[in-house]
Amino acid sequence: IQGCIVSTVTPNQAASMAGIREFDIITAYNGEPVTEFVPATRGPANNRFEKSNDSKDQEPVPRALSLSELIGRNEPGDRVTVTVLRSGKTLEISVVLGEWP
Repeated sequence: IQGCIVSTVTPNQAASMAGIREFDIITAYNGEPVTEFVPATRGPANNRFEKSNDSKDQEPVPRALSLSELIGRNEPGDRVTVTVLRSGKTLEISVVLGEWP
């Protein structure tokens, strides 16, 4: 399973109000796979393509975006769908984004 484990949920913030819990595994954000969390970068993701080390002539291939990069595409007040794995069950949770803390 690839995803981002929720280690902390802050009370009265967007995630907690939507029902996201500690130890949920976020596997998708608005339908896009989540593979990791990289410390927050505000604004749109920049380098979504990476080159393979196998061949210099090979075209860059898209890489999965981190959770923070995906969140950075949206604005406070946007409604997004977060897919989580909780106790072996997949849940789709609607979240209204808040301000960055």
